Amino acid sequence: MSYFYYIISMIALALCLLTPSVIVVKRFNALWNSKERIIILLLLTVILFESVATFILWKYWISTSRIYDVLSFISIILIIWWFQLYLKMKWLTVVSVVLVLTANILDLTYYSGLKTEFPLKSIAQAIVVISSVFLLLKMLLLSDLGSDLKKIRPFWISIGLLTYQITDMALILFLPKLTRLDWEPNFVITVMNILLYGCIAYAFSLRKENE
Repeated sequence: MSYFYYIISMIALALCLLTPSVIVVKRFNALWNSKERIIILLLLTVILFESVATFILWKYWISTSRIYDVLSFISIILIIWWFQLYLKMKWLTVVSVVLVLTANILDLTYYSGLKTEFPLKSIAQAIVVISSVFLLLKMLLLSDLGSDLKKIRPFWISIGLLTYQITDMALILFLPKLTRLDWEPNFVITVMNILLYGCIAYAFSLRKENE
């Protein structure tokens, strides 16, 4: 089976990562001194692991699933950390970490190659992100910033994360028999990446009054 669709989706991901990365370079000091420094770390982590995985795949044509397992785990931990900075709910952070850690440990019992993906950790991540997003949006609505959510960074980052997780769950539920070598999952994943990193890029472009 050809890796063509998978490679195309990886090229699309690289392009999606380019825009927020350029904005980070231009506005590094302002963004790094805000809570969004965690999202910068998330971008750097994704770029690093995706680069390593792509190199290994193109060089040796072997499965890079374990690299993505590590990337997935680090990414969700960074996202939980970012939510904690805003929500300041230690109980939510503890529950989220325990849930994700348990799902990943159970997932180690199974072999997930490039062609298949065990959904347990994806379901755990979706529960964590969706619940945290709604709590954050509720907090923002009740704050002084609630009158104009479209002008604040956490709103757009939350929307990007929410859209990504909902689409990911739809991919698992409705296209369970397809693999990363089929065009349908790669098309959906490309759309997911465009929405996520597009929201992050827009959030990074927003300026606070003291910036």
